[in-house]
Amino acid sequence: MAKDVPWRAEICDEDIVIENGAMLINERPGLGVTLNHAEMERHPYREHDLRHYTGSLTAIHPDAADSWFSPGTAVC
Repeated sequence: MAKDVPWRAEICDEDIVIENGAMLINERPGLGVTLNHAEMERHPYREHDLRHYTGSLTAIHPDAADSWFSPGTAVC
């Protein structure tokens, strides 16, 4: 989510470190970030549709696949 909004760096001080293709876990408590509450008030929540909640992002199975997972259907 580092690039989800252009003002992310203004509201939290997350410091993501990638080394050899892996994200390193920092030693800070909790989630490892400090939130700037005053700055967060400048960017109130606004509802918007996210395509991954509509199913369009994850609709990668064949149309007939729903029948594979019907109740009582054995999957070998």
